[in-house]
Amino acid sequence: MTVLTIRKHSRFAVRQGVTLHGEDGRSHKGLLVELSQGGCRLGMPGNRNFRDDQPVTVRIPGYGSLRATVSWTKDQFVGLHFVFVLHHGELEELVQTCRPAMHVAEPAQHQRAFGT
Repeated sequence: MTVLTIRKHSRFAVRQGVTLHGEDGRSHKGLLVELSQGGCRLGMPGNRNFRDDQPVTVRIPGYGSLRATVSWTKDQFVGLHFVFVLHHGELEELVQTCRPAMHVAEPAQHQRAFGT
């Protein structure tokens, strides 16, 4: 059986190491794996005990920071909802920043550590 999911925003596959900062001041390393105008999905190794609606800041090298709230957590992934929806130009710039050059590849064990 196929399930059709209608989403508000298109999603883009990306791969960029990020740092997620919680309201408690602690930071966690993650891997940005999916991006849309309204939010993103991060691979987060280990259980980080994030809670729904928790305010966080995502720091993205080469781009800056985005404020978000935790939408969901499952296994080694965290879904975030951006406080401010990205404009099309911002999304395009961020996708370009977060897509690695085709000739650059990280070791497979590094990718697996983030659940990808």
